[in-house]
Formats: sequence, structure tokens, C-alpha cells
Amino acid sequence: MSETNDQPARPSRAEFHQYNQARAEAEALRLLAAKAELGGRWLSWVAAELYALKPAAYAQMVRRELQRLTN
Repeated sequence: MSETNDQPARPSRAEFHQYNQARAEAEALRLLAAKAELGGRWLSWVAAELYALKPAAYAQMVRRELQRLTN
């Protein structure tokens, strides 16, 4: 007997990255834009924002984009 799997196939890591790259860049820009307004509170605020992003792979993409933009 063979079992059918009704779940859709997960995208590969490369496909996930390609699909979410522009969205991650936009999110990083949004986070960076709040820096001037939040001042010293920005770092803890941005940490909480990143923590809330799902899935974790997407949050890591945003974190990398944010780092790239600030360097």
C-alpha cells in the first residue's frame, strides 16, 4: 500500500531565497527607516521585530539585509 501525501512540496533553499529576497530587502529598509525616529530604543525594537518574523529563514534573510544596509 502506498500512502499519498497531501502536503505541497517545500521549496528548495534557493527557491525560498529567490522568492523572498525583494520582500526581505523591503522589510530591512522599513526597519532601518525607523532608526532616526526611535533613537536609542531602535536596537531593542528592531530585535523584537526580527524575532516576530516567521519563518526563521526569512527572519535571517531580513537580518542579513539589515546588516548589509548598515555597513
